[in-house]
Amino acid sequence: MRRQGGGQILNIGSLAGLVPVPFWGLYSASKFAVEGYTEALWHELGPLGIHVSLIEPGFVRTGLARHGAQADHRIEQYARWRGNAQTSIAAHTAQGTPPGKVARTVARVLDARAPRLRYTVGSDAALVSRLRRILPESVFRRIWRREFDLDRPAQQRTPDATVA
Repeated sequence: MRRQGGGQILNIGSLAGLVPVPFWGLYSASKFAVEGYTEALWHELGPLGIHVSLIEPGFVRTGLARHGAQADHRIEQYARWRGNAQTSIAAHTAQGTPPGKVARTVARVLDARAPRLRYTVGSDAALVSRLRRILPESVFRRIWRREFDLDRPAQQRTPDATVA
């Protein structure tokens, strides 16, 4: 791309790269890394005519919540909050953005003459991104914890409760 004087790099991030999802720490960390890497490339490659963009979908209707990797040895003390969070993640995923909307955004960015750095996909990603920027941290934190039922005692769950 440097030799030809231009090109385009498109990375797929996530809302989890802007705001960590409880009990998905490794996934969130990897998406935060994609955010930083993409923005660094944007600064470095822009002067060379290479466009760099990041797609940031919110929850997408996929099997990730059901089939994502789980810890082999779960810590008992976290069981009730983990169960609450998993239930919330499953609900958000079931109501999430259709995968086709993410694909259409990718196609639109690839066709753009002057693509932007970031593209949020889904109303949840747009709302959470906006709230994170404008709300005081303490208020945002309370809202985010409520979304995942982290402050409410769990219903009777076993330590190995998994998302159905």
